Amino acid sequence: MATYYIHADKFFLKNSVENGGYLAIVDGKFGEYQTEKPVGEIKDYSGKWIAPGLVDTHIHGLKGHDVMDNDFDGVKAMSEGLLECGVTSFLPTTLTAAPETLNEVIEAIGDHHDEVTGAKIQGVFFEGPFFTEEHKGAQNPKYFSDPSLEIFNHWQELAMGLLRKLQLHLNGMVPKNLQPP
Repeated sequence: MATYYIHADKFFLKNSVENGGYLAIVDGKFGEYQTEKPVGEIKDYSGKWIAPGLVDTHIHGLKGHDVMDNDFDGVKAMSEGLLECGVTSFLPTTLTAAPETLNEVIEAIGDHHDEVTGAKIQGVFFEGPFFTEEHKGAQNPKYFSDPSLEIFNHWQELAMGLLRKLQLHLNGMVPKNLQPP
């Protein structure tokens, strides 16, 4: 991918905010900022502010779609909608559900995650089913189960390694099957 430059009114960079100037885009990523007009292709975004994309690490749904619908076209629509809001990557988030449903949802995401054209799927957030009644929140206790490395590894396999976040509420106890040897 070639290098080009963005001209804009304001840039939010790693360690500073700069007014005006030019920002190199190298292989799709922010490069060096400079105040002098560079030689090369310049994309003019006068009147605009340029900032890194946001990352949504906990999203169940958007635009009338829900991750738990197990409809990857819906996840694609979420991806497009998120990009429109400045979110460039996300973790589709599940709810506690029947094991078969969780397996189907995570397998669909694992099989098709690279087909999204908006915000990129950087992983999956499993919210449950490892909760206690005391900390259930909006989770359905009918599907609660004890944590298991075997189950986790199965989900990770179905997800093509994309399971990045798993929420547990265990009243401070670590089950024997999760304790280190």
